[in-house]
Amino acid sequence: MKPYAGRLRVMTLGVTLAVGLSLWRAAQVNATPLACNTTVLQGVALADTTIVAAVAAPAGPIPGSLPHPAFCDVTGFVTTTNPGPNQVNFELALPDPTAWITKFLFFGNGGFAGSIQIPPVFGTAFGFAAAATDTGH
Repeated sequence: MKPYAGRLRVMTLGVTLAVGLSLWRAAQVNATPLACNTTVLQGVALADTTIVAAVAAPAGPIPGSLPHPAFCDVTGFVTTTNPGPNQVNFELALPDPTAWITKFLFFGNGGFAGSIQIPPVFGTAFGFAAAATDTGH
């Protein structure tokens, strides 16, 4: 395996998420909001990205933490091919546009790669659109 392959997978995921957020924001600014719907979001996803689910979550408390606004909970994966094939799973929390401060928070997982350690909903409590990934492990 090439030493830069892992970084390339993460960069691919980062670009995918950044483009998704840009489209989400552009749609909100132009008053044509994207629906929190798997089919709709798959339609604007980059190649090699599969949206598994998009579920509208109501505002509410996070157990033992702050309340969060309503948000769109998106799960999916990016398929990479070099090396590969490999699947990089991700979860993305897109807050209601009225609660979004137009900033993005990406949760890493340190030495615990292989699962999503921190649910992105925690970022929405502070107005962020947030994402987490298993980095393909």
